[in-house]
Amino acid sequence: MQVRQCIQEKINSSQHLPPPGPPTTLNPSPAQKMSNTPEELTLRWGSATFEHLMRLFYTADAPRAGVFLSYAHHVLSEPEPPPAWTNIVHSFGPMDPKHLALLPARYKHGYSYGTVM
Repeated sequence: MQVRQCIQEKINSSQHLPPPGPPTTLNPSPAQKMSNTPEELTLRWGSATFEHLMRLFYTADAPRAGVFLSYAHHVLSEPEPPPAWTNIVHSFGPMDPKHLALLPARYKHGYSYGTVM
């Protein structure tokens, strides 16, 4: 979308988002941020973005805007505490061992959740 491209270019100039590309899942993980933005602000931005995209998902404009729901995984080679953004996404929980078994052997832990793309 032209508006998305314009917004991304403006924000990218301040190093807050990756370059425009294919759709990605909303995962406001502080570990993935590309700036010195405090975690609290990253989480607040992620929550506001998630809520906005969820409202858009329930409108007739969702297909045209390319907004849809997706199931995602946060896979880990070592156990970690749940990320700070667990209360933002839907249905956050540990990955089923059957699903972990389908991944390369180095991934022994993980979380699953519903998000928007």
